[in-house]
Amino acid sequence: MERIKLESIDSTQSYARKELESLLLRAPVCITAEEQTKGRGQVGKSWHSPRGGGLYVTLILSEHEGAMPLSCLAQLFSLAVAEDLEELGFASQLKWPNDILLAHTKVGGVLCEVVHQPGERVALILGLGLNVNATLHQLEPVGAPATSMQIISGQEWEHEPLLEKIVKTFLTFFSQMKQLGFAPFQKRYERLLITLGQQITLPFPDKGSALCEGISDDGRLILRTPDGRIHLHHQALSY
Repeated sequence: MERIKLESIDSTQSYARKELESLLLRAPVCITAEEQTKGRGQVGKSWHSPRGGGLYVTLILSEHEGAMPLSCLAQLFSLAVAEDLEELGFASQLKWPNDILLAHTKVGGVLCEVVHQPGERVALILGLGLNVNATLHQLEPVGAPATSMQIISGQEWEHEPLLEKIVKTFLTFFSQMKQLGFAPFQKRYERLLITLGQQITLPFPDKGSALCEGISDDGRLILRTPDGRIHLHHQALSY
């Protein structure tokens, strides 16, 4: 996989968007930055990206349209990261659909974008922000509970071996999903799902709350309302 290393950039996702045409000719490509000045998160949110504090990564893949389920890319990517962190001794958790947590606090998140291309192909722009060695002081501007691998473990972590491990795991998962779909990962994701068995708030127009019973074999959240109805959700919810 080709690697593009950037010192400082507004966002690796934005860079990938701007350079997408040329990047697709060389895909797969891994873009990293030491710092992001306008890091992007899910649903228009920002991702605080202090210099040297974390992994700020975007993967570019080119695939045939219909080769895999696209609706569960975020779930697959976040699961790969969470299981890698478990192997390093962390008690990982997942907040559906795209957040990775340590000690019930957000340590990372993924952002997956799909751009349809001519010839029945799709460009996959898969971003990851992971707080590795960020200090409490560096995370203060986040304005919401956040943590890092260093804060939790009390030790510093080398970025490159961690990045290589995560990319390798995700690409292995991705290859498996193209053949078998998301079903083989369903129970593995549910095992780490922080809201499993809890009441969560439904978005408008449903309103009210519902019991989280897990995720479906295509990566959607399974919710049961008080009247017994089952909802399959694919959009972010309040927790």
